Amino acid sequence: MSTINIKLLLEQLPIIFEYFVPGYIFITIFLYFTSRKLGTNIILGSVAISYLLKAICTWFHTFVFVKIGFGWSKRALILIIIAIILSLFCIIISESKILMKIVLKINNKSIHDDIWSDIVEYKRGTTLRIICDDCTYTGKLFMYEEKGNDSWFCLEDYVVEEKDRKYSLVKTETPCRIAIRLADAKRIELFYGIIEKSKVRIWLENNKYFKRFFKKSN
Repeated sequence: MSTINIKLLLEQLPIIFEYFVPGYIFITIFLYFTSRKLGTNIILGSVAISYLLKAICTWFHTFVFVKIGFGWSKRALILIIIAIILSLFCIIISESKILMKIVLKINNKSIHDDIWSDIVEYKRGTTLRIICDDCTYTGKLFMYEEKGNDSWFCLEDYVVEEKDRKYSLVKTETPCRIAIRLADAKRIELFYGIIEKSKVRIWLENNKYFKRFFKKSN
């Protein structure tokens, strides 16, 4: 690459930054925290989101801080901050139970790439019974990774049953966990804990004006 081409590239870096980096940061954060996959369209998506963010900021600038001019460094910093904030906001919205229920009601589909994000309940607590060819594992789900059949499930306070032998590590002096690969499982049974009702919900259910509403919702 000649010196002239390098110079032209360096001159275009601010434009490339404004129309690519904010969107790339947005997508990277969103995909990381939601375990989604975008594929080969990340470049196009980054440019589209960056352009949209820049257009929104330009529109707001016609109403707010009109007399203040922002240099390239300030514009870049503002776009990055907005990209991070909006990405976190979209993560909260996309992972909310309300959105999941709406999507499920509309087309009976999940918004996630795999079913585990929809059926695992960390708040209530989920106990898994993983049946394999040679043994069965039962324990409280600690965490899991999402890699298709190569996913691993980590259980704690578990019980192992293999043929005529059964041993429990529920009550031990040292914490114990076990990891099982999804590909080795024939089937998996899930058991959920019961959510304790808050004092506010108990009061509402006992109130004569709200009793009818909670009966319908249940």
